[in-house]
Amino acid sequence: MVTSVLRYVEEHGTSIIAYWRDTYYVKTSEYQRRKQVPGFLEAKEQETLALFLKAHQQIQNGQIDYTIYEAIGEDRFDIQTPFSELVELPQTLCTAILEYLFEKIKSGDLMIPDETLFDYILLLRDIETRLRDGLVTGYLKQDGAAEFGAF
Repeated sequence: MVTSVLRYVEEHGTSIIAYWRDTYYVKTSEYQRRKQVPGFLEAKEQETLALFLKAHQQIQNGQIDYTIYEAIGEDRFDIQTPFSELVELPQTLCTAILEYLFEKIKSGDLMIPDETLFDYILLLRDIETRLRDGLVTGYLKQDGAAEFGAF
């Protein structure tokens, strides 16, 4: 029953996003260029959490509306996020989620059957792929996208 893991991730979303931020996001050039902008980091965290929870919800319903993620990709082009970082974003987010879950399992705070965890990992891979595809599609819609960023 993946539902129990979905519920756990949704309930701990803020902590998971904070873990992702501290472990992965602070290493990006996007963060380095904007860390002094008042409110940027908080807005980025809120956006990331909202997008992930939206994808979580949509995938449970069997569909993802790419237009939401395309708009984020377009925005990332506009703020000159390197393409390589855009592509890595869903991967680092999903890795952070798994690391968070594994730590909670190891500490005994989360007890789920292996089969449920495996099913969630497969679901998470699907979310990761769909998020990345939407972000990349939006990013590449922009004029000049082929010349911009580190491919």
